[in-house]
Amino acid sequence: MLQAPLKSSLEFVRLIAEHGRVEMTSKCTLTVSKFITGMILLGSFHIKLLSALFFNGQTTAAMHAMFRRSRIRADKLFFGALKLPITTFKVSSLSIVIDDTERERSKNCKRLPFVRKAICKATGGWIQAQNIVFILLVTERVTIPIWFCFHRSATLTKEQKKLTRKRPEKIKEFDHK
Repeated sequence: MLQAPLKSSLEFVRLIAEHGRVEMTSKCTLTVSKFITGMILLGSFHIKLLSALFFNGQTTAAMHAMFRRSRIRADKLFFGALKLPITTFKVSSLSIVIDDTERERSKNCKRLPFVRKAICKATGGWIQAQNIVFILLVTERVTIPIWFCFHRSATLTKEQKKLTRKRPEKIKEFDHK
């Protein structure tokens, strides 16, 4: 179990809080920097492993309760995390871009969410694919990913499929957004 986070992550959290105008106690700053250190060391945000790394193996329910009850303003920290590179790189213009990519998966993937049949552009055959949608903040010097989600294709019943063959504009009524 690690006792202290990396010094660079502590400084990073202080900079983000300063740019996001967030009042954070030293304990909150230490907790957020421990999570960032854990994500750097593990390469992902896995709550159970982070708990074992820094928080004496607390249960995941206790960790989720800690997040819900904390006074850390995550929205302002997120704003500070976006504002920091913009001011650091002296960006004069920026735009928000939506990028849509299709990732090919194996033919037998039952545990992955939102996998669907798609047409392979190279061979013209059918493949299993996940469609990932990214929202990016693009500047002249740096590109910052803001958000991503999986595209969920509409699942239709047989009756709904018959209706949409006759009237394709009806598919919007069945979409589960």
